[in-house]
Amino acid sequence: MASIDAIPLQLPLERLGAEALELPPAERRAADVLLARFDHLDGETTASIAKVANVDPATVVRTSRRLGFEGFEALKLAAARASGAKQSNPNADDTAGLTEEARLVRRSMLGDAQHIAAAADSIDAETLAEVAIKLVAADSAVFSAVGGSGTLLGLAALRFLALGVRVGWYPDSQAQLIAARQLEGSGAVLALSRSGRTPEVLAVARAAKERGADVSVITSARKSPLAALADRVVVIAPDALSDDERYVSRAVDAAVLNALEALAYRLRLDSGRASPVGKTTGHRQKAGPGYALTQTPIY
Repeated sequence: MASIDAIPLQLPLERLGAEALELPPAERRAADVLLARFDHLDGETTASIAKVANVDPATVVRTSRRLGFEGFEALKLAAARASGAKQSNPNADDTAGLTEEARLVRRSMLGDAQHIAAAADSIDAETLAEVAIKLVAADSAVFSAVGGSGTLLGLAALRFLALGVRVGWYPDSQAQLIAARQLEGSGAVLALSRSGRTPEVLAVARAAKERGADVSVITSARKSPLAALADRVVVIAPDALSDDERYVSRAVDAAVLNALEALAYRLRLDSGRASPVGKTTGHRQKAGPGYALTQTPIY
């Protein structure tokens, strides 16, 4: 078993590995090599990575961008920072009496807590409040994300439905696209993409803009195609070093969505339309043409 001290507090490989699962085969091979050599990328080139992954150098650059970086050099810079943080972060807490498993759990959870605290200091709360206003006011809203982001956003959609906000959530990306094409000018989209380059989410945002709907984006990439399409962008970069930082804890994504829900709940309370907590209600939820009855648990 590897020593717990050898596992960086930020767990960057786990975060980037989740993004790699969404890549096409060639880019996935490149991503596997990049992540396997993450701690030693300073001596690598696009050619050396391409040779091992059996792809061309352009695929290595493209893969770096799909993982959320500006390119291969930006990925190398982030890897160097992660390595430096790992070396300069000795066990400050007293874990002498803990098992390896307990120490791993502690380091992982404390790492998430540090990310959330940093995000709370750096996030643009006013922009997040604007997102809540648009979603609550929308005649119909579509939440769009895939992969791990989709799981988080799906849970958030249920909680927004519980507040009485007219949200459509469809796990299938094609269904999200169809729903976006049904939106009108009074509709809204909330898109969550770590890299800001997820093709399926980009398609939903473009479709919504073509319909005149409002588009809000939560991402770690301020300079990305998805951010360029948005009416407003909430950037999750908890260490606030630069837009090249991409190994952000999923706990931060969840915390930001929880904060967004809290803002929406306050708006519903102010309007006297918040649903009572702890019950189950049926909502007539707009889903393309017509309405579908959805039984929604109230959390």
